[in-house]
Amino acid sequence: MKLSKYNYSLLLSACIFFIACQPDPKDYTDKQVIFGLASVITLTHDTSYVNLEDYVLEPAIIDSISVPPTLQAMRKDNMLLLVGALPEWISDLKLWVKEQAYIIPVQQSRFYTRTFTYKGLAKEVKIKGEFNGWNANQTILTLSN
Repeated sequence: MKLSKYNYSLLLSACIFFIACQPDPKDYTDKQVIFGLASVITLTHDTSYVNLEDYVLEPAIIDSISVPPTLQAMRKDNMLLLVGALPEWISDLKLWVKEQAYIIPVQQSRFYTRTFTYKGLAKEVKIKGEFNGWNANQTILTLSN
């Protein structure tokens, strides 16, 4: 069967169309972004400050940062501010570089704020326990109005 010029041009157009519609190749980074094991980020009770240079040599290459939904993340240059608490004791933070996620573990602080009250006329109270090595002189509480 003979192919006419019309059929050749139709076949050529179809080939060009299929070649042009191929998805762009993924641009993955070949160099390591985080060297070694990333140390755990321990959240404080209010705002936690994370220096991204502690984890990544060039923080400018980070495309985005994903955090658990109960945390708010605000990035300013090389600093990351984390506000909020985790619903569970440990979770993760993801640094995205060229569609690759680099995971850093995040844990809630085990320390809690406690209020000690004392009824009496004392101006100074000492507390001892496991938290200060049973040394009452390490935790001296003074009266404040």
